[in-house]
Amino acid sequence: MEVCRNCSPGEACVVPPKYRVYQVDQYGSITGGEEKMMQEIYQRGPIACGIDSDPIHSYTGGIFCDTSGDFMV
Repeated sequence: MEVCRNCSPGEACVVPPKYRVYQVDQYGSITGGEEKMMQEIYQRGPIACGIDSDPIHSYTGGIFCDTSGDFMV
């Protein structure tokens, strides 16, 4: 069943009369590091990014510091 329901404890569920629709307005790539990412957020709002999780697969706690210098933004 593909309907959005709004439920509150002790009240009946209702189907909203209109669904909110979110869309992507722009997309692209950012290169150049932290400053470029901050500028993109400031100018256009939230960004999505990924990380290479290989260096932290054996992480067990504490502050992780990647000293390899091998990163991409």
